[in-house]
Amino acid sequence: MQEERPNAEAVNDRVKLLFHRLIARRLKEDPSLIDEARKDLDRQRARFGERTYIAEWEELLDRGVDAVRREIVRRDERMTRLRISSPLGVAIDVRDVDLRRRIWRSSRNALTRRMTQERSVNTVGHRHEIGGEST
Repeated sequence: MQEERPNAEAVNDRVKLLFHRLIARRLKEDPSLIDEARKDLDRQRARFGERTYIAEWEELLDRGVDAVRREIVRRDERMTRLRISSPLGVAIDVRDVDLRRRIWRSSRNALTRRMTQERSVNTVGHRHEIGGEST
């Protein structure tokens, strides 16, 4: 049986979450990265005009470093969406190809394990429903 792989979008969302966990650590060490993120938002506004995500990021950055650190690692729909356009990339060197590959592989492997576990739980649950016999 061939191992099922998670889709690329799910892997990429997980990669962004892991990068933002690293960024949250960096923000603790260097809160001035918030100012760099603001500058990045200014550049994005100059290039793309007013966008909803820019206003949302500005509102978040205005809440202070502790709130930013908490929010950027949340696993909700809003933060998944906002991480796509994060101005906090300035906090880590995303040009580090080895780091990007390691995080991408780790994300893919974690999602693959989760899918396997879920499939296993569903199979066991299905066997219980039909009297313990496999189909």
